[in-house]
Amino acid sequence: MKTGAKKIGLGLVLMMAMSTLFRCAPIASEMQSARLAGKGQVEVTPQYSEIHFRQVSAMPDESKNTEVKGHLLGLQAAYGVTNTMDMRLRVEQIRFRGNTQYVFSVGPKFSLVRDRIALFVPIWFVDAKPAQTQPTLVFTLPVIRNKVEFNPSAKTIISVSGYDPMNGLMIAFNAGFAISTDLSRWALRPEYSVVYDIKGGNRLGSFSLGLSLNLNTILHKGK
Repeated sequence: MKTGAKKIGLGLVLMMAMSTLFRCAPIASEMQSARLAGKGQVEVTPQYSEIHFRQVSAMPDESKNTEVKGHLLGLQAAYGVTNTMDMRLRVEQIRFRGNTQYVFSVGPKFSLVRDRIALFVPIWFVDAKPAQTQPTLVFTLPVIRNKVEFNPSAKTIISVSGYDPMNGLMIAFNAGFAISTDLSRWALRPEYSVVYDIKGGNRLGSFSLGLSLNLNTILHKGK
């Protein structure tokens, strides 16, 4: 009986930890540039992330602080609705201490300055219910023409539909690169992200690696 109770208690702790991981330390990586896919074009980006979440205790004793590590495995897809707007879909699998949780997002991306500044407004869903929106400004700075780009981005993370009423202001910053022999076809994307919980003092850091593929360009050139 005691063993069963311990297992149930451990399960509840892990479920709470999974919830805390997404509520307090949401997925913040972008793995994209300010470029759009292009009207009628499709771009896909499989990616992998290592995350490190540090939750600060309200107690003065720093030993009460909690640190959590996890992994993300995901896929993004972008479709060019017009030459100035994409629709993007993203699915992520969160792995933590042997547990798995799936979340996804969908939202439009608008070109503000062609290939240089874009606004992305995704809505994240947990258990098929809207949980967060993350208005994001994405910038692209060419380093080597059509071969290397620097892609910084900044976002505000906002809880929606009462998902996390205790959530304070959270902001995130990303620093990513796009590396390729031809950025119009494919791009390797290393990226570092950091999320700050202004009220709670919590911090999330993550390193991600993705590969973007413009399916139309690749398939057309392969013919």
